[in-house]
Amino acid sequence: MFEKFSNQDVDAGGSGGEYTVQAGFGWTNGVALWVASQFGDVLVAPQCPNPLIEAAVIGGSGTQKSGVPSLNGGRMGTLSAALGTVAGYLLL
Repeated sequence: MFEKFSNQDVDAGGSGGEYTVQAGFGWTNGVALWVASQFGDVLVAPQCPNPLIEAAVIGGSGTQKSGVPSLNGGRMGTLSAALGTVAGYLLL
């Protein structure tokens, strides 16, 4: 998980800016990486559509059929829920 992403290659970090690319960034990415390392074997990955195929079928609009922009194929909601649960336990 990089704090800067490349728009040319999804498997590479970005470039430029005031400092070199880092793995993770801030406490939120740290928590996400910790959750993945602690609970990765029990978390279920969502079955997300391929955004390239989806965009081609819809006509290249980059939106879902509802007209609402897709946030990473639904994965952001799952990550947010997991982080919210972990944050709740940490604050107890």
